[in-house]
Amino acid sequence: MQEEHPNARVLGQLVYTDLSIDVEKIPAKIVIEQFEKDLDIDMNVYWATDTKKGLQEDALITLSLQNKPALVILERVLAQMTDSQSATWQLRHGVLDIGLKLPLATRTAQLESYYIRDVLFKVRNFTAPELGTFDGDGGVEDDASSEEEEIEKIIERIRAFVEPDL
Repeated sequence: MQEEHPNARVLGQLVYTDLSIDVEKIPAKIVIEQFEKDLDIDMNVYWATDTKKGLQEDALITLSLQNKPALVILERVLAQMTDSQSATWQLRHGVLDIGLKLPLATRTAQLESYYIRDVLFKVRNFTAPELGTFDGDGGVEDDASSEEEEIEKIIERIRAFVEPDL
């Protein structure tokens, strides 16, 4: 039998458990603690401290939803927890982490290095020769872009598609 992924249970709880919430100007810490208790999951919440940026424990949450997936409630609560930086969540090793986007992203970021020349491989485009009694044209149609231009294109694509917010 296949072993369950460590995040499967928590993700299942977030997606398939319907919860109701009716709070008005309740501190975020209390709302999040109740959320954790209702779902019976492990959570790490990265609150602001004197030395680190994080979520504000005393941010006031006002929300009224009935029988909605826990994920919907979580995202609505997170939207009310910060002014300037976006709050987010992620699953790591079966634990729901909640915090500011940038610190969570840098905490789990992985640096991969690739030799750029390996990515610059060009597939050549050979045109079919024209058949007939004349000189058969056909051969290679090369793109005139330089290696430097290709490198710049790759860099632009990486910036656009891999964490454009960072």
